[in-house]
Amino acid sequence: MRPVPETFPVSQDFGGGATAGVAPSPDPNSGIAYLVYLYGNYQPLGHAGRDIACPIGTPVRAMAGGTVLWADWATNLPGDDSWVGWASRWFLYKRFPGICSVIQHPWGIGVYAHLSDNNMAPAGMKVREGQVIGLSGNTKAIGPAEYVGAHLHVEALIDLGYSNANGLIYGRTDPAQF
Repeated sequence: MRPVPETFPVSQDFGGGATAGVAPSPDPNSGIAYLVYLYGNYQPLGHAGRDIACPIGTPVRAMAGGTVLWADWATNLPGDDSWVGWASRWFLYKRFPGICSVIQHPWGIGVYAHLSDNNMAPAGMKVREGQVIGLSGNTKAIGPAEYVGAHLHVEALIDLGYSNANGLIYGRTDPAQF
């Protein structure tokens, strides 16, 4: 099931906007070059999820039933910058997803990021498909001016080997199928 209503448009598709080889530009009108200027080569293989533009406070629903593995600020995720550290936090950046929920679904792991609130489904809780697990937001990292545009970022992690083969990006596939 789609985590927010179909009336909200996809603002960035899975695999779009690869940053590998893009020269940074301080010009805010330079598109992806400006994002590389701000964040570096943050998605070298393309966007590892799907962004859906929706207002802050839009109810976010579980794509499937499952168990909440994480529900907090991403800055609190475990691990260092080693392979083991990254794997311990599902290959999520600590400074980018803001408030996020990570749910073990039957098909893999769903990541719901940039939330404004996820207190309705804390870690360890079992959720049903369609159950409200949070509210969309614009969070990035803790700190002043650490916001992104209002949207929901959603991922479908299906390979815990974090492969970049067969259309996967760090073990993720297009979440639209779920």
